Amino acid sequence: MDFSALKRYQPHITFALLFYFMATAFILRLLPAIVTRDLAFFPVYDTDTWYNLRQIEVMVHTFPHYNWFDPMTAYPSGKVINWGPGLPFIAAVFCIITGAVTPDAIVAAAGFVSPLMAVLMVPVMYYLGSQIADRKTGIVAAGFISFTSFLYFTFSSYGMVDHHIGEVLFSTLFILVYLLAISAAKKHPPDRNNLHATAFFCGLSALAGFLYFTALITSTTVLLILLIIAVYTFIQNVTDFLHDRDPEYLCILNLVMLGLVMALLFLFGFKREGMSFMTYSPGLVLVHGAVAAETVVLYALSKILRGRRAHYLLLLSGLILGGIVLS
Repeated sequence: MDFSALKRYQPHITFALLFYFMATAFILRLLPAIVTRDLAFFPVYDTDTWYNLRQIEVMVHTFPHYNWFDPMTAYPSGKVINWGPGLPFIAAVFCIITGAVTPDAIVAAAGFVSPLMAVLMVPVMYYLGSQIADRKTGIVAAGFISFTSFLYFTFSSYGMVDHHIGEVLFSTLFILVYLLAISAAKKHPPDRNNLHATAFFCGLSALAGFLYFTALITSTTVLLILLIIAVYTFIQNVTDFLHDRDPEYLCILNLVMLGLVMALLFLFGFKREGMSFMTYSPGLVLVHGAVAAETVVLYALSKILRGRRAHYLLLLSGLILGGIVLS
C-alpha cells in the first residue's frame, strides 16, 4: 500500500483523531454523571467544590457580582476571599445560558464546566505539541491529555467545580500563544519597515497578555508561569547576545504582554491592601513590573555592550550576585 498517498488526507485524519480524543475526554469525565441518578445531589467530597458552588449561585443571581467577602467563611468574623472569580464567572455564565437558576439546577449544570474545559485542552495540546516539535508530537500530546494524569483527570471530571482546570487551560493557552509570538518574530522580526509583521507580532503579544490575565484572575498561583517567563527571558537574552542576535523581539513581547496585564489588573481593581504577591493587591502589579524591568535591563545591556562579551558576562555576573545578596 502506498502510504504516501495518505498525505493529502492528513488534515482530515488529524481532525478525525482530535474529534475522537475530544469525545473520549468528554465521555470519560462524564462517567460520574452517567451513574448518578440525581445530579442535584451528586456526592462530591471536595469541600472547595461546595464552596465554589455557593459562590456560583450568588453570582448567578447577582451577575456579574462576585462575593469577595464571605460572612460564612472563617466563622464568625467572615473572610475576604483570595481566590479569583475566573471559574465561578464562567460557570455562572454557563448556568445562565442553560437556564439553570435554582440551586439543584446550578449544581447539575456547573459540574459540566470542568469536563468541557478538558475537551478544549485536547486541541490546545495538539497545537502546542505541533509548535514545539511536529504534527505527530501534537497528536500524541492530544491523545495523552484526553485521559491522563490522575490529578488532572480527577479535577477535570464531572462534579469537581474548582479553579484548577481553569488554571491549566488558560495558562497552557498563554504558553501556546507566547510560543507562537516567538515563532512569528523569528520568521518576520518586528521592524518599522514592515508594519504588517510588527502589528501581527504585537497582536499575538497582547493576546498572550490577555490569556495570562484570565489565568491570573482564576488563581494567583499561576505566578509560577511568570517565574518561568522571567527565567526564560534571562536565558534567551544571554543566548541571543552570545550568538550576536538582537533580542528586541523579546523586549517588545514581554513589555506588551506584561503592560497589558498590569493595565488589566488596575481595571480589575485591588481587593486587598499591602504588597502580597498571592492576593489581588498592588503587590501583584509590582511583581509583573519587576519582570518588565528585568526585560528592559537585559535588552539595554545587550545593546550597550554589543561585541564586548567579557564586559557583558562580568556585569551580568555582578548583577546576579547583587540580586542574591539583596534577596
